[in-house]
Amino acid sequence: MSSVKCATIQNTSGKTYVTSIGIQAGAILQVQQYSYTSVYEDTVQNTEQNLPGVLGDGTASITLNNTKSRILFTAVIQNGQEDTWRGNFYRTYYGFSSGGVTSQFFGGFGGLSYIASNNGGLITNITEYLLPCLNTASTVYFKMTRTGHANGGYIHLNQNNTTNSTAANNQISCSSHIILKEIYAP
Repeated sequence: MSSVKCATIQNTSGKTYVTSIGIQAGAILQVQQYSYTSVYEDTVQNTEQNLPGVLGDGTASITLNNTKSRILFTAVIQNGQEDTWRGNFYRTYYGFSSGGVTSQFFGGFGGLSYIASNNGGLITNITEYLLPCLNTASTVYFKMTRTGHANGGYIHLNQNNTTNSTAANNQISCSSHIILKEIYAP
């Protein structure tokens, strides 16, 4: 039996990932991505509600490898558009059980748009937030909710058309998603 011993592990550019004393601070230990590709339309305004599917059901999760890790939360929302203005605002939550995702964190974001047609109107909203150390090596679950503006908060998630149409199409195959990265932060 043989063994390999080294003082460091580096990429070809010389960036060090692991040293003899352990993993470098800021190293990405793992990445989990959850995508939603269907077109979702809703006309509820001025009321907070869960986003559809994996974006809002609390099943997006990451199991941490180290109690000193932090989570970099990234959300990408593809707001489709129909002729007029839209205002949608998103809140972000985490928890330690799939049904208990109730702790809000400062990853919330929103988007306002106005397009004077029904085609080509896809507005991408992105947020990133580095959560503080949660001091756990267990599974952390996430979800997002939305509140539509009282006078223009319809949502047309992932809706896009290459012709002047209000059809519920995803013609360019876009997706909205949650990306979770475990970052080592001693």
